[in-house]
Amino acid sequence: MLFCLCSALSQYTIEGYVYESGNRGYIKNAEIAILPAGSENAVGFATTDTNGKYSIAITSPGDYMLIIIKEPYFESIESFSIDNGSAKKLFLKHEIERNPGYIFE
Repeated sequence: MLFCLCSALSQYTIEGYVYESGNRGYIKNAEIAILPAGSENAVGFATTDTNGKYSIAITSPGDYMLIIIKEPYFESIESFSIDNGSAKKLFLKHEIERNPGYIFE
């Protein structure tokens, strides 16, 4: 009988999208990182697609920080939690604000 340890691991999917404040549109190519709270080691990375969407899989429940970096916008840091009773998929939306001094086309 074969036993796969990987089947015992729960996997949670974090999906979401990033958009500019004032509902000015989706942000493509934003860099996303997920870190356990209090840690400096990321457990997942993604880059948003042309529609501002991303998807990251993580394996452990806990408290996390999600960091969004994209020039010319302010860096965004958000917190979220996953517990053993959470759904396997979490959907988030992120509004980021443009740095002042940039000219709109």
